[in-house]
Amino acid sequence: MKTNTNTTAYWQNYRARMLAYLRLLPLGVVIAAVPLLYNLAERLREGTVGIGLAISTIYGLVIPLAIWFCYGAFYGARIWLGERAGVPLRYPWITYVLINALGLWLGLWLAFALIEQLIGSQVGGGELRFSFLFGGVAMVFFAMHFAYRRAREEALTLSASVAEARYHALENQMRPHFLFNALNSLAELIETQPDKAAATVYQLSELYRRILANAEAKTAPLASELEIVRAYLEIEQLRFGARLSYEISVAPAVGEVYLPGLVLQTLVENAVKHGIAPSLTGGHLSVEITREADGLYLACVRNTGRELNAATPTNGTGLANTRARLTLLYGERHQFTLAADANGRTTASFYFTGERID
Repeated sequence: MKTNTNTTAYWQNYRARMLAYLRLLPLGVVIAAVPLLYNLAERLREGTVGIGLAISTIYGLVIPLAIWFCYGAFYGARIWLGERAGVPLRYPWITYVLINALGLWLGLWLAFALIEQLIGSQVGGGELRFSFLFGGVAMVFFAMHFAYRRAREEALTLSASVAEARYHALENQMRPHFLFNALNSLAELIETQPDKAAATVYQLSELYRRILANAEAKTAPLASELEIVRAYLEIEQLRFGARLSYEISVAPAVGEVYLPGLVLQTLVENAVKHGIAPSLTGGHLSVEITREADGLYLACVRNTGRELNAATPTNGTGLANTRARLTLLYGERHQFTLAADANGRTTASFYFTGERID
């Protein structure tokens, strides 16, 4: 059977968790040494400190290891069976109580056997009571720790699912947003330059095909996104003529990077709609991609059309979705800004990591 991506992730998580639990073993030895320290004076008088230390170490290692083994076997079997069932398997809470009990029984039996074989000492009543007490503490610790990890993972999974759903909802809003703007441009072109309208329809069709192709993943190659921007600006030049000029600049150090699909396109649309179109003389639009000293990439869209002012929309659907998608992908690192620069050009910019995110 072919292993899917989710199952691979489950196995990787399983190995990481089991190795992480092994690092807790020294804690078991420390807890097991408490009775030895409590009776240290008596042990010193009897000259049995070494025996007590050996017994404590055996308890501290064997019982947690036995419980760890039982949990590992159970979780491994659960992933294996879930892989074949095609869905993650869930079990009632009593299952985990039984796993703890089995691990405790197995650990006590092995500890008693090792103490008798290695030390030649029979387990007395006091040690028997201590072994059950220590085993119970270890059992409760493992039960609480596994319950906490399970609850935390389920919460993270739910949070990730909500974020994923929200991201796709935002992404699905942006595609119609582009199409509506493009159709408005086409309608205006039909009225003013009908001879160019037919060619524009074909260009729009090809442009939207590229957009749909890039929408299959959260991020798309920068080169592909710039092709979309360039094709869109070529269509808009048919509409605006000499009123619109543009320049696309990518620093040589940028290389092959990825950025959220349609984010750059949305900023260019916004610049044309609110900067170039309202200006009687039009303006110049520039798209610039550079790599910063901290390793992040900076995307800037500037235009010399109508200046940014209180009447300029700054929280429309396109910009709001852009901010939300950047936050979901990069947290606060994106630092999206929309402001006028020192030369009066309206500048929309954001930082991105350049990594591919599917």
